[in-house]
Amino acid sequence: MKKKDLVIYDVCGTITKNNNTTLFIGFVLKNLNFSRFILFLGMLIISPIICFLENINILEREFIRQKSIYLLKGFKEKDIQELSKKYVEQLVKRNKFNKNVLLCLRKEQKLKKIILVSASIDPPIKEIAKFLNVKTHYSSLLEIKRGIYTGKLKEDLLGTKDKIRYSYLKEYNFKTASIYSDNLEDKSFIQKFGKINIINNTDLKFDNAKVNYIFTEFDKSINSINKKTLKFIYFPTLYYIVSRFHKKGIISLFINEIFFIIIFLSFFTNLAIFKSIFFVSLSYLIFYSVYEIGGLFNDLKANMENIATRTNRISDGVKVNIFLFLALRFFVLFFGLSYFLSENIDVTIYLIILFLTIIIYLSHSLIRSYYRIITFTLLKIFRSIGPLVIFFGFLPINLFYVLLFSFFITDAPLRIFNYLKKFGVVKLNYMPELESKYFFPLIMMILLSTFIYQEIYLLLILIFYKIFIKLLTKVIYSLTSLISFNYAIKSN
Repeated sequence: MKKKDLVIYDVCGTITKNNNTTLFIGFVLKNLNFSRFILFLGMLIISPIICFLENINILEREFIRQKSIYLLKGFKEKDIQELSKKYVEQLVKRNKFNKNVLLCLRKEQKLKKIILVSASIDPPIKEIAKFLNVKTHYSSLLEIKRGIYTGKLKEDLLGTKDKIRYSYLKEYNFKTASIYSDNLEDKSFIQKFGKINIINNTDLKFDNAKVNYIFTEFDKSINSINKKTLKFIYFPTLYYIVSRFHKKGIISLFINEIFFIIIFLSFFTNLAIFKSIFFVSLSYLIFYSVYEIGGLFNDLKANMENIATRTNRISDGVKVNIFLFLALRFFVLFFGLSYFLSENIDVTIYLIILFLTIIIYLSHSLIRSYYRIITFTLLKIFRSIGPLVIFFGFLPINLFYVLLFSFFITDAPLRIFNYLKKFGVVKLNYMPELESKYFFPLIMMILLSTFIYQEIYLLLILIFYKIFIKLLTKVIYSLTSLISFNYAIKSN
């Protein structure tokens, strides 16, 4: 009898939207040992520091993963099995499965051999396989002695999925086999398959291989402008909030940028706090009102881009009233600039920046070549510093330049780096986020402020704030997802 064609599905980030090791361990600890759950949350809070120590080889790789697994020591196998069932029930209730991927799985399940392969720990993967009616799965195995977990791994598949290919799947023809994955670490494993399907990850590219990119509802930007959200996007700045920022982005914008500038102006100018709040808010409102004109134009032209790199933010059939969209933004621009002029604020440079920003954004949307790298880089520079230019006359010139540089260096380089990867200009698959985004900027700012500004301690306080908040907001977002999931388990 002829063997069925093989199809491999990764789980974390592919079938489910989340990392099942972290979420499952947090769920188990919350239900079985609350003190360990608090310790687990503590590790997540300091995870940026731990990752940095891993990158400079002070701590071993995957330190948090190993210590999180160790927190399962002493739990009974039967208790974990029961919680695994409840865990999968909540994945379903909280819409943690990628629907588009499940549709693919259901279709292929009728004619082909489906196997789940995940580096996540076995209990949740085993239950996910049962839920999907998939008979075979391979995952990292927790060590069990006499029905009790030891807190160690018996077999770890992280970065070693190739051994499955040689050990268990060697009888299959990989030239006709398919794989679905989002995981950059699995690249060597993925490229052996004849049919490659990548989920939500355009950084995964393969030479001389036909790749099918599948985008799911996991990307909140996809179809974000739809019949439900259309009525909101005409109000200036809401188009960008709905289509790109979403909840996480808008919180980050307020804490990392707007609130930071308000504090900065309060320290270094004679502006009253309420006036600082109003000036900063108005500047950002004007800038993003102009910036999102380019954003809308770019989204309308998205179908011209390569399918692997484009994001379709506007749903099919949705028609935007462009006249109303532009009219409301020009209204904000006119009255905002009029107010600044009434306060005897020179808006010349600010107006030039706004004009150049919209020209560059429109050009970026029309260009279909490597010149997009230039326009994208310029856009990231202008987006980082544009709203700050209005405060040119409020600060000493040297301090003003330091402020612009700090905003650029802590935001734009990583965005530009990731964009360069899309075009294959940069071949690296990984750029250590902490070094590139936090510690390098800190060192640069200390050096600059030492040379050009005498009251260094005030500036350093603000720099440390900006870096600390960037770390904190990233951790808080991860923690709230974990805690809200556990709360849903308890409430049900």
